[in-house]
Amino acid sequence: LHSFDVRNHEGLEDGWVNGNIKVTGNKVVLLLTDGTHSTNQLVVLQEGEHNWENKILEPFTTPRFNIRLAVDGDWWAVAGGDVSRPDILKVKLWKEELFRQDIELPGVSARDVRDVVLESPFLVVGGAGRSDETRNGWIQVFLMEDLNSAPSLIKTLQFPGFYFSELLCTRLVWGCLMEAEGNDEKSLVLFEKKALLDAATLPEETGRNIIHLGTTYYTLVDMN
Repeated sequence: LHSFDVRNHEGLEDGWVNGNIKVTGNKVVLLLTDGTHSTNQLVVLQEGEHNWENKILEPFTTPRFNIRLAVDGDWWAVAGGDVSRPDILKVKLWKEELFRQDIELPGVSARDVRDVVLESPFLVVGGAGRSDETRNGWIQVFLMEDLNSAPSLIKTLQFPGFYFSELLCTRLVWGCLMEAEGNDEKSLVLFEKKALLDAATLPEETGRNIIHLGTTYYTLVDMN
């Protein structure tokens, strides 16, 4: 249907897709990083009535730790960490092609973040850190009242002894891929979305279904 080649666009010849491609409606959103790994751009491939249009947004500098693209309808977010402030996760927000604001998530070490999902008005962050020489996976749920306000942390789920890999988001179910430290056993952990995003449901009362996958390597794919 359509082809986009970074090398055909002036200033993007050394760019590469930073592992982040999202589909929303009739748009495909790409996060590009230049050859210096310091400057990024969002590229939007939009299907029109008769042809496709390539929209290249203004370049911006983002932190270099674990950069992630998250999309929810017309809202787009790029999350990453600052080299000078690695314990702060910074998020840049757009409404369609219009940049709206920068926000920070204090207390979230960007070095530990593995995945970010945006679902208005929630921002869900997954990662893993070390505590007493033990790897601990975690999921944190932030609430942004109107995507213009500062986010507030409403829930943290802990997974002691596990590495965190990816987040999965469908209409009714959220999930994550975990790997046990020491024996490499993979597990898919599924949550009912309503319970996960409900601040009144305590972390320990947030129901989950753990599916043990064995030691074979797996990656998550989108499903409907």
